[in-house]
Amino acid sequence: MHRVQCHSVDIVRAGPDDSIIHVSVCRSAPFRDGELDEASLRRLVQHYAGMPVDGFILAATSGEGMSLSMGELERLVAVARAGISASH
Repeated sequence: MHRVQCHSVDIVRAGPDDSIIHVSVCRSAPFRDGELDEASLRRLVQHYAGMPVDGFILAATSGEGMSLSMGELERLVAVARAGISASH
């Protein structure tokens, strides 16, 4: 098994044929003027949710999770969850 990571996608490959078994989207949360840009986050999540991905990794790139308040983290998850639900 090996993992390939780039700025926005985490792909895990395993098995004798090196097939993809897991794809996660990793994105920095969009901010505008120091505030979570909820409309942009919703658009990003809905875009990726329509693709064959297994999950989203939130607030884990560039150490951003450590710089957000608990309220910002909770809002980030709530907006992402609502965007995923709206896409199905």
